[in-house]
Amino acid sequence: MCLQLVAFELSPPRAFSAWRDITYMILCDIGLNSVPDPQDLSVLTLDDFRILQSLVAKRQELPRVTVAFFNQDGRNSVRNSAEDIPDFVDTGRSFGLFDRSRRSWAMASFSGSSSAELCTPPMPISSPYSGLHDFVSGTQHTPNGIIAAQTDCSDEMNLHEFLAFSGLRCGPRLQWFNIAREFASPSLSFSREEVHTLITQAAWQLGPLSNGVREWHVDLAISTFGDALLRALSSLLRMVQANWQEEVTVRTIGT
Repeated sequence: MCLQLVAFELSPPRAFSAWRDITYMILCDIGLNSVPDPQDLSVLTLDDFRILQSLVAKRQELPRVTVAFFNQDGRNSVRNSAEDIPDFVDTGRSFGLFDRSRRSWAMASFSGSSSAELCTPPMPISSPYSGLHDFVSGTQHTPNGIIAAQTDCSDEMNLHEFLAFSGLRCGPRLQWFNIAREFASPSLSFSREEVHTLITQAAWQLGPLSNGVREWHVDLAISTFGDALLRALSSLLRMVQANWQEEVTVRTIGT
């Protein structure tokens, strides 16, 4: 099996190398908040073996992820004889996937990799909504948690808006009902970019897929709910259409 792996890595299909490198880049560089610092490793990749250099695929740029072997003698010398290769290949502990860019072994697990944080615009630090980012980025907060968080309400925001803003995404299956209710309510300041971010985050985050259906958005398939939502949008648009300062509100309605 090890020899088959080495034979494959000598000249992997370009499409496979591109897929593996891009997948690794997304999971590691983008999806992980922090990556362990690279260790000072003494390794040999296949192109370090002189006997194999004529077999290694000639490319302008070598793939980022490849197979590497522990350099057991601690030197970075290039191997000259074919007898050296089985010594590295025969022992399962002597090789692994290697990240050329970081000069480290490829990550063993990506269970913590997620792009969710990158897909949620941050609240401006100077904004009265700056402490409410957690209520925008997820749906796990509870009504009791919102009540307990009232002490974080900014002096520039009234308590009714705080409760409406923080409660809009409270429960994934309640989001669209909350959106429809708030469009018909004066609680939220729709002229604020932060409220636009909240609404679009709730409307655009897909959520889990169950039996081919996006659970968080099944309400949009109910005609009576769709009619109620459109009526609320139309009513809000009529209220603000003469005010040029309500550009953000109109953008939210269009969303």
